[in-house]
Amino acid sequence: MTLFDVLAMEAIPRLQEFNSQHLTSLIWAYATTEYFHLGLFEAVAVESTSRRMKEFSAQRLATLAWALSKCPPPSYKMVFDLISDEVADRGLDSFTEQGLSMMAHSFATVGFDPDSRYWDIISRSVTNRLSELNVRACANIAWSFATINRPADDMFHEIERVAISKMRLFQPPGLSSLAWAYSTLGYDSLPLFENIA
Repeated sequence: MTLFDVLAMEAIPRLQEFNSQHLTSLIWAYATTEYFHLGLFEAVAVESTSRRMKEFSAQRLATLAWALSKCPPPSYKMVFDLISDEVADRGLDSFTEQGLSMMAHSFATVGFDPDSRYWDIISRSVTNRLSELNVRACANIAWSFATINRPADDMFHEIERVAISKMRLFQPPGLSSLAWAYSTLGYDSLPLFENIA
């Protein structure tokens, strides 16, 4: 039995004592170390559904979604539903570029496509804040939309414009994700593909 097993056994019956920061820090630690204790992931998911999502800061919502996407427990859909509703209510202005990228990537990773409202909010936020986003976030967001097969013409046009101007900053995984996303969604962008080549 490992320390992580002992910690999980101690934490699970006491999760209601954890505030939102402690809850997300706990699940983040397990996801980061790739110690996927399914009982803990499920207990955190269930505990999260019993709380108001307003208790969670933008970063904590993104962290919760990211961690649960690494090892989706049986009730992850309920949590993702609540998170998408909270995003619809709150918007994404308070999310960092990393948080915005994590939200898109987490939902796409588990194949959770709540409704167009969630993705429309992400698309608008990306389009409005593209100058703030680094190339990794651009590639992750493009990959996320392609993974769930959701075109977003304005956003992809803007990502293309920024990607071409910052092409030298992309690492190989970002370049391949970007090319794959544009190809998958049928965006025939000769200037982008020429710059990637």
